[in-house]
Amino acid sequence: MLTKFFIFSALIIHSCGSGKNKPQRLSLDQWTVTSINENSSFSANPTISLSVNDKTISGNTGCNNFNGRFTLRGNKISFGQMASTKMFCKNMDTEDRFFSTLEKVSTYSIENDELVFFDKANKVVMKLKQTNDQKEITSVKYQAFSRGFFKEVLISEKNIIFYDDRDHKNAKTYKISKKEWEEFMQLLSAIDLKALPKLKAPTAKRLYDGAPHATLTIEKKGQTTSSSSFDHGHPPKQLKALVDYILSFKK
Repeated sequence: MLTKFFIFSALIIHSCGSGKNKPQRLSLDQWTVTSINENSSFSANPTISLSVNDKTISGNTGCNNFNGRFTLRGNKISFGQMASTKMFCKNMDTEDRFFSTLEKVSTYSIENDELVFFDKANKVVMKLKQTNDQKEITSVKYQAFSRGFFKEVLISEKNIIFYDDRDHKNAKTYKISKKEWEEFMQLLSAIDLKALPKLKAPTAKRLYDGAPHATLTIEKKGQTTSSSSFDHGHPPKQLKALVDYILSFKK
């Protein structure tokens, strides 16, 4: 009887302990790459966002924005071919290392807000840390104006609000779908919020009334971060995908 009790107790202990090995659920939170094959030297840290619902990945390589698909079963994960923008950066080594390593990923684990990718030999090939900047965002505002023009789009998790007057008297509010919000957050995750105010506009027609002045403002827990002014519809390249998505919304 005592022997049976000891065996039963051991099984319970083993069962409780094995729960720790279950993979934590991947989410839309942004992940920042901290090392690739134990090398943590980057020209700029790549970032990724993973959507478990539709099995998509998006992010930035440290140079180009990219997107693609992945398969997931338990803690097994593999990535398909990625589509990316084609900008040339001074140092393309980070992007090359990132893509070539992503192709080798076979499994993952998450512990203490660190995502670790392993290859088929169970060797650590990439480490990423969770970036909470995007989780704390409550709203994003796009505003464009000139002497005879005004446009403002305010996006939050529940609503999209359009204004066409400076006094905000003519508001038109629409519900945003869960899919639209997730797509929006994926695009937003590719932007370095700290660098937002320093991004340079590619054109300058607004300086001689050739285009409305535009800005992008992000609110996070009561604090706001705004971009510098740029021509309406012609944002800095780092913001183009996000601004194009905002302008795709119709009243």
